[in-house]
Amino acid sequence: MKIRALTFHVDPELLKGDLSRFSPTLSDLINDVYGKFGIEIWTKRLALAPQPARRVAMIAEKLERGLSDEIDYIAIPIVNANEDDIPKILEVLSMHRRIFISLSGNEVQLRVFQKLLELILNRLSPEHFVKVSFSIKSHILTPYFPAASAVKGRIGVSAALLYVGNLVSALRNNGSLTAEIKACYNAAMCILNFISNKLSIDNFGIDLSISPWMDDSVARLIEMVSGEDFYEPATYHAIFKLNEGIREIVNEDFKCIGFNEVMLPYAEDSRLMELGKEGKLTAYNLLSLSAVCVAGFDMAVLPKMSSKILRNFLLDIYALLKSKGKPSGIRVVLTENEPGEMADLGFLGRAPVMKLK
Repeated sequence: MKIRALTFHVDPELLKGDLSRFSPTLSDLINDVYGKFGIEIWTKRLALAPQPARRVAMIAEKLERGLSDEIDYIAIPIVNANEDDIPKILEVLSMHRRIFISLSGNEVQLRVFQKLLELILNRLSPEHFVKVSFSIKSHILTPYFPAASAVKGRIGVSAALLYVGNLVSALRNNGSLTAEIKACYNAAMCILNFISNKLSIDNFGIDLSISPWMDDSVARLIEMVSGEDFYEPATYHAIFKLNEGIREIVNEDFKCIGFNEVMLPYAEDSRLMELGKEGKLTAYNLLSLSAVCVAGFDMAVLPKMSSKILRNFLLDIYALLKSKGKPSGIRVVLTENEPGEMADLGFLGRAPVMKLK
């Protein structure tokens, strides 16, 4: 197990411009954590409370100057975004490599999100799609980016885990998935308690979502549970069973925040990309799975399409996710490519373009 994301959630108004508690001493703190617990912290992140678009450029500039490279990524959620705000957002994305942006709201704000995506396609490099998302209804308290947000008036820390390998080992050894999830939760919570006490900040908790990173594939884990190839009959039930294991922990009143379900970000899972390249998994297939898993529709690499088709597809995504009534969001990569061709995603590498349906 690794701590995939150690995220500090901050209302910038409380810091009064003083970012020192999250910068110069962080390296020593992370070393202390590894020495004490033997668990690697993969990325260190900072998520802000939602901000008006007019303040984003100023805040991004201040953060880039004030935070050392010990903080890998910074999330700035934007409230009530409109089309006039898009140039400001594009400028921030193009100028600041660590800044991630999330919008939220209803179908009106979804239209703004579409405009932003189309302008990224025309003006910026593809890796910028990785740094923007849309949260259904409202921003989300989670360590996962770009959707991560913070609570007004509070400063705290949370964690997301990379623990697919632990669950695979449990299955191979005929162990209990729920017991393994609980063991990973307990190990991570010890780390969060240690950090929150050291920094005198709140411990918001853990997002227990099962997320992939390339060959640590959630799709392959699902195949182990179902006994079938991914997206063959029994796939939905396997996802349901994995989510039940997470829910048992969440329902025991453990400190869990965010999504807490299976995640299937296409361009972060080697098995999903393999199926997409072969044409065996389409964007609509992936969307249909959102009915039983979480984070919404994530990191799908889409083929060239008209603005009208994109709008209709985003509305379908919105309708399905809104119907779930749980925290969820949208993150897509637009391309000018045909299905099966490879798209360059910058720091994430290359990913095959999916068929739409």
